[in-house]
Amino acid sequence: MVELLAELLRAGRITPTVPVERTITYHDPCRLNKRKGIWQEPREILRAIPGLTFHDVDRVTQWSYCSGGGGGLQVEKPELTAAISDNRLAAAATLGVDTLVSACPWSERPLAAAGEARDVDIVDIHELLAESLGITVGGSRGEVGDRRSGGCAGGGCCGSGAS
Repeated sequence: MVELLAELLRAGRITPTVPVERTITYHDPCRLNKRKGIWQEPREILRAIPGLTFHDVDRVTQWSYCSGGGGGLQVEKPELTAAISDNRLAAAATLGVDTLVSACPWSERPLAAAGEARDVDIVDIHELLAESLGITVGGSRGEVGDRRSGGCAGGGCCGSGAS
């Protein structure tokens, strides 16, 4: 999906115009990065979103950080997943970011748990791009999660703004 979105951006078929004021870094999913060699396209997408301050990590491609979320590890060894995710968030925190962005749904839960302790929000790249395209992100999370404004961009996590 990130390849298609990057291609649409390059072709001018989609243009992010809504500024998203966040300081971010990107977490490379193992399957995309290490197995498929897809690491440039997510960065193209992030650099196209107005308002973002993007600090890239020092480990890209085969040496990228792990979230501990894949391969069933979080079911078999939840304490190991927690330690790996905490290590990943520690690396992100050194960059002075308020948001860690990824394209991996398996990484979101363990990274979010580790992010709570470091006050770093975890957001999916597709949600961030949608927000910048003026698309309201819904579902169980409501708007894009953002602890900086009291949770889910101030709209509450149920999507309606009600508690």
